[in-house]
Amino acid sequence: MTSPLDVFDTFIAVYEARQFMAAAAQLHVSQSTVSDRIAALEKQVGHRLFERSPRRDVTPTAAGERLYSSARTMSAEWHGALADIDTDATAREPFRILTSHTATHVVLPQVLLAVVPWLGKLSVSAATRNSDEIFAAVSSREIEFGIIEKPLSDESVIRSALLRDQLVHAGRRDQPWLVREEGSGVRYYTDVFFRRMERHPANVIEISSNEAICRTLESGCGQSIVSQASIADSVPREELDSEFTRTFYALAPRSGLSRFQRKVVAETIDSVRKGRAGDAAHPARRPLEGNLTL
Repeated sequence: MTSPLDVFDTFIAVYEARQFMAAAAQLHVSQSTVSDRIAALEKQVGHRLFERSPRRDVTPTAAGERLYSSARTMSAEWHGALADIDTDATAREPFRILTSHTATHVVLPQVLLAVVPWLGKLSVSAATRNSDEIFAAVSSREIEFGIIEKPLSDESVIRSALLRDQLVHAGRRDQPWLVREEGSGVRYYTDVFFRRMERHPANVIEISSNEAICRTLESGCGQSIVSQASIADSVPREELDSEFTRTFYALAPRSGLSRFQRKVVAETIDSVRKGRAGDAAHPARRPLEGNLTL
């Protein structure tokens, strides 16, 4: 039996994903179920909520735009109420964390320190992925919290500026280049550096681990664009200009979190901003890019 909550959650998923198919995958239901729920909701409100296109993308109508904010509020309140009346005192809410490779070394310790007080109510896990993979996981609500190094954004994600990080050109110029894989945050900046050189280096080794690149640089092999905070003092480096001062961004799903999960996200962000995570990382002084309602 379909509940009003199912309908609102389906509407929110379609609005944020801009596709019925993507929303169905996110909700683990069939595409026909999503279509039926949206059709029923449109009949109830008396207006079309989405314009369909031949490419299967959808665009919210004016009515859909107006309904979205209210639907998010009602969904969050209902999910929060269900969590509040949960009689199983031993139940723990999931808090899955994904951090980019550099953020794992520079920021993750501060994040874990911030969530320790909540371990009695949370089931916490942490893993490392590249920025594109993390953004996709947050957008699809597979995780509750992520940290990336690229300014990615869309309707489904709340992005918050967290810390600044200075990149440097490390290693010797006569050595081969060590680069991260496509989709990683530091690869984005490495490609910027290559464009400035107006040529792509001939000798390049792709390594899908920031830790491995840093250890290789410490052995005297290679050159790379890396975080100043992640390499040993023994590695030669050249300072880069302000274009290579990047920002670590905290990500959370715009909808789907319980009130308690949202509280933990907000307090974790606040704790990391107030502290320090590495000698070269400093709290960002920019406000949240989006509102995280508690």
